[in-house]
Amino acid sequence: MAAKRYFIGIDIGGTKVYGGLVTPAGEIVTVHKLPTPSGAGVKEIVALIIKIVRALTLEADVPVKAVMGIGLAIPGIVDNDGRVIATPNLKLGNVDLKKILQKRLKCSISVGNDVNLGVLGERWLGAGRKADNIVGIFPGTG
Repeated sequence: MAAKRYFIGIDIGGTKVYGGLVTPAGEIVTVHKLPTPSGAGVKEIVALIIKIVRALTLEADVPVKAVMGIGLAIPGIVDNDGRVIATPNLKLGNVDLKKILQKRLKCSISVGNDVNLGVLGERWLGAGRKADNIVGIFPGTG
């Protein structure tokens, strides 16, 4: 019998970091949320992401090696290689978050703009599932 596989999605925001462990079909297994420390830099954000990953896998009793990939939603400009170019309310500008986390977590990492990824999620499993076109507006702290 094949081992179960999972993905983790993490939304990094100015007030909170919110993560979910999901199946390949998009079924939410568990979620975890922590506050974003005020004035947090790269070290603090990376530590928070790792803490969320560990909490999600522990809560679901899932081995970390069963996680096929982690997607990070960033409030700002992210290039096609997953490098954060600029963020309005976090100190992550000009940071290769993908490279840092792949090295630390030994897993595939994808990084993108939070609103773009939110719209993709709605198109895949949400309100936009049957739509030919979809537009998203995501007000937030940034």
